[in-house]
Amino acid sequence: MARLQKSIQEKDNDKGFTLVELLVVIIIIGILSAIAVPVYLNQQAKAKDSAAKADLGNLKVAVASYLVDNPDATSIALADLDWKKTEGVKNVTDPITITGGAFTISATSAADNTFVTDETGGITKAGEDAGE
Repeated sequence: MARLQKSIQEKDNDKGFTLVELLVVIIIIGILSAIAVPVYLNQQAKAKDSAAKADLGNLKVAVASYLVDNPDATSIALADLDWKKTEGVKNVTDPITITGGAFTISATSAADNTFVTDETGGITKAGEDAGE
């Protein structure tokens, strides 16, 4: 009889987790995911913006190279350049208008931020001054 009671007591100790313990774990996971998801989404937007900036820099070099070979050009279509936009970029100025060697190019990232560059080389977010 003592063995039977001892066996029953040992089985009671091996029940597992209580409902309260499981709820606490679920709440902790929820809090951690509430913190992590916005951070992750922000990183995606930054990556898309970086793709647009990189495309603008590469396009500026392609336009400058085209102007070396065609100094009298007043307009350049993207199809005339050996350049392709990346997946993180939605829209790029096409055609590019040139006035006296000066040009302005804009690109919109997949995160809906527009960036602008010109022949001087600085890349800025549309609507912001270069000094900001």
